Amino acid sequence: MARVKMQSELSAEFLLNFGLKQGSVFSPLLFNIFFGVIVTAMKKRFAGRGLRLRYRPSDADDVTDDIFDIKRFKGKKVQAEKCSTVLIQELLFADDSKLTAENPVMMQEMLDIADEVISAFGQEISVKKTEIMVGKAVAGGQVQAPKIFIKGTELNVVTTFKYIGGTESDDCSMIVEGKIRRQRMHAAFSANWVRIFGNCAIRLSTKLRVYVTMVLTNGTYGCEAWTITKEEIEKFDRCQYQFLLRIFGYRRIQHKSYLALIEEAAARGVPILTMECLVRSRRLQYFGHVYRMDDSRLPKIALLSECLNGTRHPNVHEYTYRRCLKEDIKKFQINGNVKALALHRCTWNRLVNAGKLHFMEVWKTAEQAAHLKRLTKRGESDRPRSVMPTESLPVEPVITAERYRLPPMSYVAKRIAQIRSETPSDL
Repeated sequence: MARVKMQSELSAEFLLNFGLKQGSVFSPLLFNIFFGVIVTAMKKRFAGRGLRLRYRPSDADDVTDDIFDIKRFKGKKVQAEKCSTVLIQELLFADDSKLTAENPVMMQEMLDIADEVISAFGQEISVKKTEIMVGKAVAGGQVQAPKIFIKGTELNVVTTFKYIGGTESDDCSMIVEGKIRRQRMHAAFSANWVRIFGNCAIRLSTKLRVYVTMVLTNGTYGCEAWTITKEEIEKFDRCQYQFLLRIFGYRRIQHKSYLALIEEAAARGVPILTMECLVRSRRLQYFGHVYRMDDSRLPKIALLSECLNGTRHPNVHEYTYRRCLKEDIKKFQINGNVKALALHRCTWNRLVNAGKLHFMEVWKTAEQAAHLKRLTKRGESDRPRSVMPTESLPVEPVITAERYRLPPMSYVAKRIAQIRSETPSDL
């Protein structure tokens, strides 16, 4: 039973069959207990259906076991002695749930079972909010859309799905998510332009701190799990370069470099990293957090496993999360046994922070070398490329302000009288 309070008065009691009581602390706890019973009943009836993973635990003392090498799963002896099978059937977050299956037939069976169990508990699946997404083995590949139904209603098959604030793509690329993140950055910057970034009464250091807090966080939400390419990172860096130009009040015609803007921000006490350095550092920190988890936790299982029945395209070099982590460790100059270092939180964070400084120094050196190369290339010709040679320009007289100065009124009056006297009377 529930009541509505209006102007210190309570309404009559009425029956509340759906949803949670707003403002109640006890209601979400009861829902979690109730929904947990539903999930347990569904898993008993699934009977081995779901996504199967080949999982191999990692030993921190075993130096020969490279967790970033996919070959650690190969070999019949390795698969028999060191690997185990993990079944992923559902992923839960609040009142949302995701079901995973290896083929459309299995997915249809799991949805039918879920619908029966949920209906038995007096609940109902929202067909409008339920969608199907098929994972592609190769980015840009074609997959036939399956036909899956709930109570005779065909579910919509999508290529992107928004979940927990992020956008998932069927080919695991970051093109759509990167575009949305940059749009969020532009929206946050525009919303604070009049009050903060375009306000001359606010100091630049305050503007930079607000930029890091309100704009940069919108662009890097969930970047710890990104498998982003170099082209997408460059788009984020160009976006940040434009924002810093507007904050400092420079124009594009002034040709202020990205390096100069970052150094000027650091001089004002607000260190700003490049987007590539920021994404790589957060990814490494999240890797350490996941690796320190217990072996029964799902994030660590996903990190140290592969699909049991999946196949890889022989001619495609996949840009996987493990490959990204391997590049991050190499660029941040983290040497030694990575698994043993990641187990100690303070040591790992100290190494990541040191690698962050090393990465920025290498980037600054490369930017300075590229800038000198551009200046040298311009110095080989006696003029900039955007200016025409002086020989081809026509010689014109110098125009001064005296040419456009108006004559005095007395001269104008005399000239009008002279013109009138010279004009024939018959005209």
